[in-house]
Amino acid sequence: MLTGRYPRLLRRSVLLAWLAMILGSVSAHAQSSYIPPTIAIPIVDLIDQNHVSILTGKTQFSIKALELGGLSFAPFSWGGVHFQQGGIIDNNYGAVNLCAGAAQNPGGYVICSTASGGIQATHGEERGNFGFDGTNYYPDSADGSTFVDNGATCTWTQRDGTKIIYYAYHPTNTTSKACQSNNISSIVHPDGRVDTYYYYGSFVQGAYTWSPILSITTNTGYMLKYIYSGTPTFGSETNVIGINLAFQNCSPTALTCTLSSSWPTATLSWVTNPVNPCDNFPTGGVINPCNHYTFTIQDTAQRNHIFQLDSYFRITSYQPPEATSPVFQYTLCSLLNQDSNPSGQPMSNCFGMTRSLICQNGVNCGFNEAPYLWDLVSTVTRNGATWTYQAGFGFAGSLQAQASWAHAVVSPLGPVMSAGGNGNASSYLYTGIGPINNVQLFDGTVYHYEASTRNVLTTATSPLGVVKTFTYDPTRSNLIQIQTTPIPGSGTTQTPILKAVFPELTSGPNPVGVYPCVNMITCNKPTAVIDANTNETDYTYDPVHGGMLTQMDPAVQVNGSGPLVRPQITQTYVNQSAWYFNTSGTMASAPSGVWLPATQSTCMMTAANPATGVCAGGSTDQEITTYSYGPNSGPNNLLLRGKAVTANGLTLQTCYGHDTRGNKIWETSPNANPASCPTY
Repeated sequence: MLTGRYPRLLRRSVLLAWLAMILGSVSAHAQSSYIPPTIAIPIVDLIDQNHVSILTGKTQFSIKALELGGLSFAPFSWGGVHFQQGGIIDNNYGAVNLCAGAAQNPGGYVICSTASGGIQATHGEERGNFGFDGTNYYPDSADGSTFVDNGATCTWTQRDGTKIIYYAYHPTNTTSKACQSNNISSIVHPDGRVDTYYYYGSFVQGAYTWSPILSITTNTGYMLKYIYSGTPTFGSETNVIGINLAFQNCSPTALTCTLSSSWPTATLSWVTNPVNPCDNFPTGGVINPCNHYTFTIQDTAQRNHIFQLDSYFRITSYQPPEATSPVFQYTLCSLLNQDSNPSGQPMSNCFGMTRSLICQNGVNCGFNEAPYLWDLVSTVTRNGATWTYQAGFGFAGSLQAQASWAHAVVSPLGPVMSAGGNGNASSYLYTGIGPINNVQLFDGTVYHYEASTRNVLTTATSPLGVVKTFTYDPTRSNLIQIQTTPIPGSGTTQTPILKAVFPELTSGPNPVGVYPCVNMITCNKPTAVIDANTNETDYTYDPVHGGMLTQMDPAVQVNGSGPLVRPQITQTYVNQSAWYFNTSGTMASAPSGVWLPATQSTCMMTAANPATGVCAGGSTDQEITTYSYGPNSGPNNLLLRGKAVTANGLTLQTCYGHDTRGNKIWETSPNANPASCPTY
């Protein structure tokens, strides 16, 4: 039982008095009940209930099998990336490769969706395309992100300031001077968290040929440990273990570790299922047309995700954890071995097409539609009902003109979900991951996108006809306005407008017209948000880590009749280092610290000094929350240990306890003036 320093009844009376004081101050508080609006681009779910992407027309799975301390392990399959035995890709791998327009391999994976001449940086399912002029890189998305070749490394800095650092290589057998890579070195987050990668053996050179990960560690004391049954090779891990290095010594370069306790583990397992007759697919490489496979991902809660795969490792059925037999049955468009008919390659389950179109009556000769249809889902059967999928490509006269693609799915009850997109003269087809033109959901909501490489959402129209229009700044693609048009015929003429202001552009554009960002960590954060009633909330941020320093809300009248005061939240931060077993097996402080919230203060009746946060009414008018993260000794993962609230001379502190996996397992009631919170 947790006990405080006062008898229970006394503690309860102190707590009630404290609550009465706080509740009484709210009605007269300069802190209004105003909730600042958030201006954000809507997240459009483009994966239907059958796990099929309406953009690519292919199955799309991402199974998060393990999470610990900000690290995760999630094998994924989408856009032609298969759950291939001995080649599983997960959210931790990344690469930098030369763009190749819309070129595809037989699996249908598109390297880039834009013109050749640039590079694509990837991290798991994230990707960033950059044009390259021989010296500098420019983001196709015009979102303010950057890519820099440092020689031994190259760095993709995302728009929030996160840096993904790759081991670089520059092939000698190519004329391109662009940086390329197969392996991530580290990921540096704006708040100071660092994820460091460890690999087995020497780095492999060549596109999409990753080295096998041994471990990923953080400077907060956590590790993902990849376990292999034999010599490590990329994608052949059998287990991935999440370890808290504050309580378990394990070298990141070791193949295995002797563990003193049970740590959360994800398990990958395979069963080979011979089939007769064999698949009539073109073969090569690791493909054995006479073998199918059962692939199981078991997560840390020992829930099984079971997939049936054909000889090309394509998903033909999926059994989710709650089921006892396959629930989703997939029929896929397939190329078949060539027969005696020379007029095109035979195809199966390809939306009514039985042969690939090598030449269309003398027009577009040389274009082969088959690679763009390969892997696309034709039908899905679930619980006796069938969803029917459609796909097609069109040309306006010739390959040199505008190209378009369209995907759709018809549900058993009739509603349709669809998407369409367009290409350009240099890349012909975007095949589902380039610019989108429109998306329509089953409920009738329609989204339209800008026909450009940045491809931002421009309008969203509800089934009733309410239209939201999204406006962006032209250089970093920050959302600066949302305007809502009411239902036609409703009689409402008001068009609410939500606005955001971003840091001023401080220098001229570079050669391609993109204004540089002075500080990536803060330049894409709004300095003001204005609601539909012109109420303005202003923000400032720390230039080092991007944490919010102040939030100043619209003016309120104290007690309903006093002066107008703009309530302000002021935050400070502390840089603290975790303690855990280092690579030498010694409990020690991390090599670098992490920025954590230290205090948050507000004024109860008067205005705060915008620069300092000091209340005009003095310390008796100030309410301060102080956060603590444990001592400067180990073990310590920098988890929140305590939160103390001080007002009117009284301090109440809440303490938190965690298990070795970082889960909060207990919390104390607020106690008056405790000396400190206990350790683990």
